[in-house]
Amino acid sequence: MIKTLILMLLISNLFNINAQGIVLDHYTPLKDINGNTIDLHEFDRLMDTNKYTFKTHITNDKVLKYIQLLEKTEADILLEKKVFVKTDKTQDTIAPNFITKSLKGNTYALEKLKGKVVLLHFWNTQFKQSIKSISVIDSLYEKYQENSDIVLLSIDFGALNSLNKYLNEYPHNFEIISNGAQHFKKYPVAFPKFILIDKNGNYLFQSKDLKNIAHSLIELIDIETNKI
Repeated sequence: MIKTLILMLLISNLFNINAQGIVLDHYTPLKDINGNTIDLHEFDRLMDTNKYTFKTHITNDKVLKYIQLLEKTEADILLEKKVFVKTDKTQDTIAPNFITKSLKGNTYALEKLKGKVVLLHFWNTQFKQSIKSISVIDSLYEKYQENSDIVLLSIDFGALNSLNKYLNEYPHNFEIISNGAQHFKKYPVAFPKFILIDKNGNYLFQSKDLKNIAHSLIELIDIETNKI
């Protein structure tokens, strides 16, 4: 069972046991999603349902303390498939170039962002679900604002006066772009929608579902930014 876990971790690129110098203990506890200790048989049974992944918990001495099951996110499923998510409108994996300016006056061109991970957030102030998605961008900005290898762009597709009215009442620090329809015509748009673009300018991930989206995006961003 332990050998299987090592193999899964190496394949997924989520944790390199040898590189981290982790010591595996045959008596390492296994836990379910609620933190209850389970045996190997139950762990195997739950993993076989294909509904779960797992997280390793390591001591300061780099000893594997325990392994806990987690419900799979969209990011986990994507990483297992090892493929790019295709858009509805094109079979290309290359994200179309765009040139646009934020409300802060900063200019962004995708072709000049090679080597950086780019997250596009499409929204519209006239849609309640879009407003809910703002909290996701807020949390990601808080986490990554000091990381120059990550670019977060929130693109509004509503009327400029509606956007200004919203921002006057609810100001935000992340980069916001207005008039999205003018600059992002070639993108598969929905409200809200998150599109993650890798360091090479390829589509990496996209989702309209807000459930666990922050967790999924953080996983993928961290993995992509740690690639050599």
